Amino acid sequence: MLEPHSPRSRANVSATLRGCVALYLVWLGMQLIRGAGAPDTTMPVWLNWVFGILLILAALGFGWYTLRRWLSDKAAAKIQEEENE
Repeated sequence: MLEPHSPRSRANVSATLRGCVALYLVWLGMQLIRGAGAPDTTMPVWLNWVFGILLILAALGFGWYTLRRWLSDKAAAKIQEEENE
């Protein structure tokens, strides 16, 4: 069982929160793309597509960063636990 304030627990919580942010960015990008051409917007369709794709690319980059950071934090926590034993 993980202790509430252990480094592994903090790594998991941080990765979960970052993952939620990445998913939110994907959702925002999809909303922009799906809303392209709506009759109540003054934004050009091509600009909706550009911003939507940029948000999705940013989410993919942030997701990659999240995965790499989580693996790094998990490895550091394992080393720290081995040193404490």
